[in-house]
Amino acid sequence: MAVISDFSFTERTEAERGLKAVFHAKIVPLLKDRETEQIRRRRNLFVGGGGVAVFGLLAGGLVTVSAGLPKGIAVGIVCLLVASMIAVYQQTKWRNRLGEQILPILAEFLGDMTYGQNQIEIQEFAQRGILPDHAKADFDDAMVGAHKGLKWALAEATLATKRGSRGGQRTVFRGLLLKIEIFGPAPRILMLPSSGAAADWMSELFSSTRKKAHRFETGIAAFDAQIISYAEDPDEARAYIDKRFADGLLELGKSVSSKPVRAAMEGSWLYLAIPQSRNLLSLGSLWKPVQEIEEELHHVIEELTLPRRVIEILSGR
Repeated sequence: MAVISDFSFTERTEAERGLKAVFHAKIVPLLKDRETEQIRRRRNLFVGGGGVAVFGLLAGGLVTVSAGLPKGIAVGIVCLLVASMIAVYQQTKWRNRLGEQILPILAEFLGDMTYGQNQIEIQEFAQRGILPDHAKADFDDAMVGAHKGLKWALAEATLATKRGSRGGQRTVFRGLLLKIEIFGPAPRILMLPSSGAAADWMSELFSSTRKKAHRFETGIAAFDAQIISYAEDPDEARAYIDKRFADGLLELGKSVSSKPVRAAMEGSWLYLAIPQSRNLLSLGSLWKPVQEIEEELHHVIEELTLPRRVIEILSGR
């Protein structure tokens, strides 16, 4: 079992200033309490998952004797898959429970956000053309807040389409949906990363949103080379995409995502779809001692302050 002296946290960034005291006062006691639960879940996993794996080996051996090696191997593989699913389930439950307790503490510390409130409407983003076609949308972490007087809402989302007649699914988007208040009212503007002339033409052909708008250039060479812009009134739209905003959007695509960011603007809101390759705001592991959480806390603080950084990048401040 861990003792208090095993826990440490070093403040690395301006956003973390003062977090060390909060870590020792609120997070360490919570982690100490959760350590007992972690040990219990590990035990359940070894008993449940290990039991299924042993049963699979025995059953596979018996089936091999009676029905042949291929069927015996198949039975063993199925049982090992079940054991693996049990392990993933226990790990997910542990992380979710830890996150539900620690993330509100971090959000309260940062002071300009509330964790656990989802004000993102999928339809709002889909109608503006920045989401791929999908049949199902799942939300994970969500929060709302304000920075420099601008309100924002963020949620982690996974979008999927149906695959074939058997009901399978294919993920078409995984990442963050972020909307930020702007000084409007702005016309509807759609800004999408270019995928090459042929791919862009095909996308326009099958997109009802883009058919209703005119493709235009902003006059900012670096931006127009990477981003395709659409608006019903291009002349009006150009007034809302100045060089500061254009440079900010390009920088955003490089600094917060491994893939290009898709954006739209309308009324008093800017809409961003930011692809991510991994789950965000993930804390803890069944397999790591609870006192080894410091690096994950640094990552989570960086992720929680993403809306701040986006606002500062796009505003040039």
